[in-house]
Amino acid sequence: MPANTTPCGPVTRRPAAARAGALVAAAVAIAAVALTVTVPAGAGASRVGADRLRTAAAEAAHVREARVQADRAQAAPVGADRVLVARVQADRAQAAPVGADRVRVARVQTAPVEADPVRVAPVQADRVGAEKVTEYPVTTAAGAAPAGITGGPDGALWFAEHGAGRIGRMTADGTVTDFPTSGPDTGPAAIVQGPDGALWFTETTAGRIGRITPAGLLTEFPLPTPDSGPLGITPGPDRALWFTEATGNRIGRITATGRITEYPVPTRDASPHSVAAGGDGALWFTELGGGKVGRITTAGRITEFPLPGKAGFPSGIAAGPGGMWLTASGGHAAFRIDRLGHLTRFPLPGADSLPSGITRGPDGHVWYTDQAGRIGRINATGTVTVFPVPDGADKVPLGLTAGPGRSVWFTELLGNAVGRVRARTG
Repeated sequence: MPANTTPCGPVTRRPAAARAGALVAAAVAIAAVALTVTVPAGAGASRVGADRLRTAAAEAAHVREARVQADRAQAAPVGADRVLVARVQADRAQAAPVGADRVRVARVQTAPVEADPVRVAPVQADRVGAEKVTEYPVTTAAGAAPAGITGGPDGALWFAEHGAGRIGRMTADGTVTDFPTSGPDTGPAAIVQGPDGALWFTETTAGRIGRITPAGLLTEFPLPTPDSGPLGITPGPDRALWFTEATGNRIGRITATGRITEYPVPTRDASPHSVAAGGDGALWFTELGGGKVGRITTAGRITEFPLPGKAGFPSGIAAGPGGMWLTASGGHAAFRIDRLGHLTRFPLPGADSLPSGITRGPDGHVWYTDQAGRIGRINATGTVTVFPVPDGADKVPLGLTAGPGRSVWFTELLGNAVGRVRARTG
């Protein structure tokens, strides 16, 4: 096992950080196109030996870090000094030609849009959850900036340390072990368990897809399109991994052997963000810049469904009761969409709400992270329950997943911690 393994207990409440810095970081995190919140990696944390790392192919020399600009001018302040909603522009470089044997061009159709396609759910009175939020610090690296998180085949939580270029592993008691990628600036973002029992993740800054076994053996696959900014990732029904290319404006597919296929998204500058497998045998993804939800079949056929104009910045997406569920920070809401494109809107509590990650919890309900400092749950009747995170607006809750102990586990991008909320029935 790696040397940098540290048992730790729950963190104690700390004084709030400077509000302005947290707001800027939260705005950038909404975009998550390159998750460019930059924090120094811990100097004292030891590295895993080079014998644990092998590279699948030589890294392309022209891969550079994708740049993200957060335009805050259009966002109205909420509660004087509360959270601002960022408008995001992705700086897209012209993609170099890719060999025809590596890329297939997708067939595209756009779904018809009804005059008023959104139904507003009768949301019940908001309740504040009594369940305790427990937080475990990531002690192996200062400024790790935990982003994506998933359950592993070993019963532990695995998460991407975007700020340190590492993949972390946490047991249910808070013991942290981490494994370095090929460099501190690779920018790991999203992570999932693959059908092969390994953990697969995106390296947004380096432009690669990574694979790591529970034993720590790492393989990295460079993408054929430079400056593509891979971001979201999910296992597909075809036993491949599907991912979004935020700055490349593509949906990608990678097999367990590393063969990559890319499908262009028809909407220009769509900034595809998150992707998840649906119950209909297709993959669904959000378009942060395009304001749409996309559906792609395993054959590469893409359909897009526009969201209403005020529901900007769709980000997280997950399968849940009745269809696919997604968060939209610009509309302070969650949406449910069925395979025909019919939308239902679920308003979320808090004028400062910035919903981001979303997942189906072990209780069968839909859970989401709110970068304003809350974890939320939406049950089948539309009742929203919120679980405040201590000093949460300064910590920026981001990714979440169902995990051990019938709990929902989440990352704190600036809090440098992983949190837990126990999911009770009802």
